[in-house]
Amino acid sequence: GGGRVKGGKRGQVPAEEKVVRRGVGGVGKMDVGDVVSDQKAKEAEFELDDAKALKVVVKKGDQVVSEFLIGKSVGGNTLVRLPGKDEVWTGLGSFRYNFDRDTANWRDKTTTKFTPGDAEKVEVKGRGGARVVVKNDGNDKWSVVESSLPIPKLDNAIPTGIASALSSLVTNDFADGATPEQAGLADPS
Repeated sequence: GGGRVKGGKRGQVPAEEKVVRRGVGGVGKMDVGDVVSDQKAKEAEFELDDAKALKVVVKKGDQVVSEFLIGKSVGGNTLVRLPGKDEVWTGLGSFRYNFDRDTANWRDKTTTKFTPGDAEKVEVKGRGGARVVVKNDGNDKWSVVESSLPIPKLDNAIPTGIASALSSLVTNDFADGATPEQAGLADPS
C-alpha cells in the first residue's frame, strides 16, 4: 500500500500510493547487469557521488532492508552503487525518475473521493447570506430543500456537477501552516 512522508509542519502525511508503488515497489525486483566501473574518480561523472546521487534506504520498521545510490540514466538503464563501495553497476531499466522527486510530489494529493451518486445533499452558501440546499431524490434528480431566493425550476445539472467535481477533488500543492485568514477562507462563501 501507500506509506507516509514527512510533510512540513504537518509531520507525517499520507504518501501517494501510485508513487510509492513505482518507487519502492521496483526495489524488490531491480535487476542489475554488468559492472561499469570500479574507479572512485568516475562517481561524479556517473552522478553517484555525494552531491548528485539519490540515496535510497528501504526499512522494515527500524531495520534497514536495502540501501543503494542511484545515478544517471544511460542507454535506457540506470547506474547504481552500494554506499561505501566503488563498483558501479548497470541497473536494468530507467527508474531514477521514480525516486527523484521532492516531498510534495510523494504526498497523496487527494482531497475528497467518493462516488458522485452517493451524494445525498448539496449545500451552498454565497456572499450576502445567499444559501441553497438541495437533496438527491435518486438518479441525479435533485429537489430544493431550502433556498434564500425562490427557485421555480431547478437545473439538475448544477448539483450533479457540484457532486461530480467534489467526488474526486485533487490538489496541486499544500499550504502547510497557512491560517484560514491567510488563505482567504476565514469566511467561506
